[in-house]
Amino acid sequence: MHYSYDIFDTVIYRTVPSPSDIFYIMEKLPEIEALRAFSHKSFAICRKRIEFWLRRTRGKEITIEDIYSTLQKKFHLTQQETAKLQEIELNVEREHSFLNKSILEDIKRHIQSGEEVILISDMYWHAEQIRAWLTGKDEIFNQIPIFVSCDWNASKANGKLFNLVKQQKKWEFANWTHTGDHKNADVEIPTKLGIRAIQVPKCQKYDFEGKIDHRNLEMLETYGLIACVRNAEDSAAFCLGVSVAAPLVYQYVEWVITQAVSRGISALYFVMRDGYILKQVADIIIQKRQLPIKTSYIFGSRVAWRLPEMSVAKLEGLSVWDKSNWIFRDPAVAYVPFERLGFSRKEIDELLGPNVGKQPLYSFKDFKSVLAQSLSNSEFKTKLEHHIKAAGDNLDAYLHQTVNFSESFAFVDTNSTGKTQKDLSQFLQKRQSNQVEIPFFYHTYLADTPADKSCQFVFTNKSADDKRFPEAFYRAPYNPCLGYMKTKSGTIEPKFHESTHCAWNESFDYDSYLRGILSFASTKETTPYRQLPLSLYVDFLQKVVNFKICSRDLVCQIAELPFQPDMYGDELLDFYPQIRWMDLFHPFSQLIYYPKGSYYRAGGIWIMIYQCLFFLTRLKRMSRNRRNKRYSN
Repeated sequence: MHYSYDIFDTVIYRTVPSPSDIFYIMEKLPEIEALRAFSHKSFAICRKRIEFWLRRTRGKEITIEDIYSTLQKKFHLTQQETAKLQEIELNVEREHSFLNKSILEDIKRHIQSGEEVILISDMYWHAEQIRAWLTGKDEIFNQIPIFVSCDWNASKANGKLFNLVKQQKKWEFANWTHTGDHKNADVEIPTKLGIRAIQVPKCQKYDFEGKIDHRNLEMLETYGLIACVRNAEDSAAFCLGVSVAAPLVYQYVEWVITQAVSRGISALYFVMRDGYILKQVADIIIQKRQLPIKTSYIFGSRVAWRLPEMSVAKLEGLSVWDKSNWIFRDPAVAYVPFERLGFSRKEIDELLGPNVGKQPLYSFKDFKSVLAQSLSNSEFKTKLEHHIKAAGDNLDAYLHQTVNFSESFAFVDTNSTGKTQKDLSQFLQKRQSNQVEIPFFYHTYLADTPADKSCQFVFTNKSADDKRFPEAFYRAPYNPCLGYMKTKSGTIEPKFHESTHCAWNESFDYDSYLRGILSFASTKETTPYRQLPLSLYVDFLQKVVNFKICSRDLVCQIAELPFQPDMYGDELLDFYPQIRWMDLFHPFSQLIYYPKGSYYRAGGIWIMIYQCLFFLTRLKRMSRNRRNKRYSN
């Protein structure tokens, strides 16, 4: 059996989204900026136009010499300047490329088995230039024949180069397998000739990567880092971790560590479950930089930290505007808010009967009705007071069991209004008067009031973006903490939501996803990537994940991930649940509960429907705020 491989975007990948982006990297180099010929022109655009013109006017395959001799004549360059430019282009190509790991393994396996392998490409670089380029990355290419269109004046695209190889190597098409990325030149043409063709995926994995600003060197370098890391493993979950989640996670964690060092914080406690991945990335950075910071996990949530401050009186006076207070959130059955109040499902069945807990709650009014009915039950009320007291005692014991209050420390969380932090600090201050407010790091601060800069360290302020990014991509693959319980040995352990299903569970390859994020962090901490800023690329990603730049393939991949809670609080529903036309016949509020991504997943007119709903909801909120302001005056 005989094997041939395309070279560019098959054997070797560039670290830029488009091959011509190499020219934009070149034009930033001092040697090219110093040339007077390009002082008022873009070298990259000139280089692209000349190649384009040559390919359409020459009756033969073009070479690199053809390109630069034309460039020399057009811009009156010296022979020395022309030779230097050609040398720079080859060097930049070498520096901004890497071998396709899976293809390299295939080639080595075939050679070790005694099978014939060649490389074949439509390219203006000569075979020996390409050989030197490839051999610099792996010595195996020193022994492999290379056939290039410019050397033989024959192209893969019209089949002539395949026929030429057949004559030169005495190969039969029936015993030949060709591998490449181009649909026509590497699949359709060889297939017509009788060659077995295998198409490989391009290095560029997502549609949005084609919209990267190719004039921005920082963006191109960040893409190159992502592309290199992504090459290590061919997995959709790994690719998602590297391409989207990793830059978001790394940027925030690096900021937290930098802030901790400048503030003299020696211990960071990452709040679970949203801090699960954050801590692992922090450990990589801390270890690589040899920083004197300890990291630990601490289990907590709105439920676990706010329940001790609850009371029967507060529940009886609960208003519709308090529904963001963690008890009633989203449509659910009654089991879910009762569980947040410390009750097990078994307890609810015994106290209120087997049907109450299964009662669906579509609105705050439904919840208030069930709550009022339950509070009229004296045994329920007694049990509730017991749960609130136990929650406070166990929280106090857990914090003192987990946190070393004698050292300088801070908690690390993702998105927050700061309300839970205030409740937690007030709870501790009631138990111990000299307790200072616990400092927190937040990625996004969601409150309308300014953050307290003495104890709330905020990476970014509230914006109109979907707040589940990046929070949704940070969390651990198990259920949320609802409080704490005492074990037989007397230690305190977290108590979790009663479910076997949680975000990223079973149907998502979480291990590969996490491995992608950690691989990115490890590579980013090595030279030369350590000093590479991520801010521009992360800003670009934020536009992508919030649909300001639409990438249909990414939306569809994320949409199907198990994330949303169903009526029982089990995270089984799609990250962006599917919307169907029948949903238009549901109550108006039902459509409001769908995340923005569901509308973009459906596409078409659903995007317009979302925009209308969002506009009406905003009007309602503005009207409510004006009314509240009048009442307060």
